Amino acid sequence: MSRIYERASARNKISDNDRVLRGASLIWRRDGADWVLFSGRRRFGRVVADSKYPEMWRSTLSGGRLSDMANLAWAKNAVLAAAEREQEWEARQRATIAASKCPEKRNVFEGSAPPIAPNERGVL
Repeated sequence: MSRIYERASARNKISDNDRVLRGASLIWRRDGADWVLFSGRRRFGRVVADSKYPEMWRSTLSGGRLSDMANLAWAKNAVLAAAEREQEWEARQRATIAASKCPEKRNVFEGSAPPIAPNERGVL
């Protein structure tokens, strides 16, 4: 029974480490009573305290709207997930327009061996 628990905890540790590595540049900072998510100097989101209910929080949405109420951990997670999605989307956009990936700039097998090795007679 303990082996099963050890394997499950190892899987959880791997997924937690993966999440930490993907969001390594994201950091939470206080701004008065609010929490703001930064990547360097760029702001990704804000979590504000609810004005009516203590210990409840809301994340800011586009146009200054507020999300539904949640505890602090859930509100921060919503902002973090949106920031990770945005960073992944931007990385895919950069990869699609990278000049080194452009097929017009080079041949498929430029400077490499042919895809088929010659046989004993030297014929491809």
